[in-house]
Amino acid sequence: MLVGSTSNPTMYAQEWLPNVPFPFRVEGGPELRAAVATLAARLAAAVAGVTPGLGPDRL
Repeated sequence: MLVGSTSNPTMYAQEWLPNVPFPFRVEGGPELRAAVATLAARLAAAVAGVTPGLGPDRL
């Protein structure tokens, strides 16, 4: 179990959590959950060849 706190959930999601060397899930903190979901969608779009708001293959 990893327990942490932050006043900047976006930074925590984008800079700290991606470097954790093991699988994890975010169980609490609606702001952190939203920030992780936003990052996950952005990364999923990157590997799918989609730029959010532009459509397929319009990088």
